[in-house]
Amino acid sequence: MCLLLAVMLAAPVPEKPNGGVVYHAYWLDEVTKEQTNGYQKLLVTTGPLVGLSERKLPPAKLALDHPALLFSTYGRDSLWADPFQCVSAVGKVDANGKTVVIGDKTYTFEEINISEVVRLLENPLGTKRGIHRRAHPLTGAEQTAKAFTRILKDQIEAKK
Repeated sequence: MCLLLAVMLAAPVPEKPNGGVVYHAYWLDEVTKEQTNGYQKLLVTTGPLVGLSERKLPPAKLALDHPALLFSTYGRDSLWADPFQCVSAVGKVDANGKTVVIGDKTYTFEEINISEVVRLLENPLGTKRGIHRRAHPLTGAEQTAKAFTRILKDQIEAKK
């Protein structure tokens, strides 16, 4: 009995990917806007969105340590400018009505598979050609995007 206990204590504990953080992703549609002109927000959180309801989020030195990141996309197909925006506060989350307040705007939200975020990070220019941009969407955030992609892929692999 004592020998078995010693072996169990010495056995390595499988490490949780990403330090136990489970990322969630959501498409956001602004409630009051009649047309989005093709632009749409993507929210990535370090847990279920309802857990962030009516919370001011603590600042983080690095974007990947922040509990909620906002990305701008074009047609859900490509990233737009200024990725990895840290959300400072999340207002009321209505899980039944699928709405969330971020800043001074109310959005409807739709949870999506984290593989959609990986797709956007790996192909930030998307598949639609002829879109004019002032700069590459990940300019200045290339290494952050690579690291975040790896983190998300580890999460996907751990679920298999």
